[in-house]
Amino acid sequence: MNDRPVPPVTAAELRLRWMPAVERLPEIPAEYRRPELSVRSAARLLGVDEQAVKHLIDAGLSAQEQPYGMVLDRYDLLNLGLLAGTGRSAAEAAELRWTAQPAGPPAGWTTARRLRLALASHCSAGCTRAPGPPLCATALAEQTATVHTWRTLRPGGRVLAEVTLRGRRCRARSRAAREVFGEIYDGLLTGRYRYARLPPALAARPERALAAGALDPVTAALVMAVHARAAGLEARTRAGFLLAPPGPRQTAALPHAWTEIRECGHWLPLDPLQAYRAGRHPDFADFCRGSRPNWLLPLTHEAHCPATAHRCSDGGVPETSCRQLPGGGRCP
Repeated sequence: MNDRPVPPVTAAELRLRWMPAVERLPEIPAEYRRPELSVRSAARLLGVDEQAVKHLIDAGLSAQEQPYGMVLDRYDLLNLGLLAGTGRSAAEAAELRWTAQPAGPPAGWTTARRLRLALASHCSAGCTRAPGPPLCATALAEQTATVHTWRTLRPGGRVLAEVTLRGRRCRARSRAAREVFGEIYDGLLTGRYRYARLPPALAARPERALAAGALDPVTAALVMAVHARAAGLEARTRAGFLLAPPGPRQTAALPHAWTEIRECGHWLPLDPLQAYRAGRHPDFADFCRGSRPNWLLPLTHEAHCPATAHRCSDGGVPETSCRQLPGGGRCP
């Protein structure tokens, strides 16, 4: 983010958009919270001025007082931006980068795309020892990803890769699969479930996440896998990243997760969270019940498991990030 001036938040915007969003924030349990961001950093993340952040704290936004000032939790701020829906926040910008793609013609959802990526792992507790071993090329699901180059810059360090992603159109046909998908998708549409961004450790415990009034992709994947197995389906969860269209700038990919069920010898994704978040095309929800789009980078590990190994004395877990590098595009 940069330090460019942001449009001031008007009293009406504060009252009608931001204050109600504070009231609707999911209550993240204390053991999963990490209040580390200053008021200035919070203002950047929300796309507002620092005075607006102070007004939000006065209105009930959780903040912790430290000798050097107030600090806030990153996930509170991400969810606040999404709930306010003003178009200002970094969380909204990240969502918009990939959600524009499903709005296009369905033929473009599966076209092969060549991409340049940078993947890296770090410790959630901020420890300086790099997680390792680094991701290897076999971490990508072979069915829809072809690896052209995969270069590790140093042991445990960043990976530079060039890959081709292609979508695959299928449909989960069993009634049980439709019901597993529909339980989450319909719950999101009716408000029984609320989409939110959650700390990985909380997302991996569905009972705690749902008690907090929130559902993120990892939580949804784990819940659906349990329901699918109870219905007699063979199921697994997977993790990966949602990518933006190739462009001239480096952009961060969004972590994602989903459930896969086995039908007719194939693993088919069930992804109601993606359908809900980007459902601007009338056919997209049906597409997400068995198909895989070409903006999804699929890894081979389970949704709630880290992609790399790491031992941290402070209880940190390895988190993998992905950035799209300039270049790439639709394959001829």
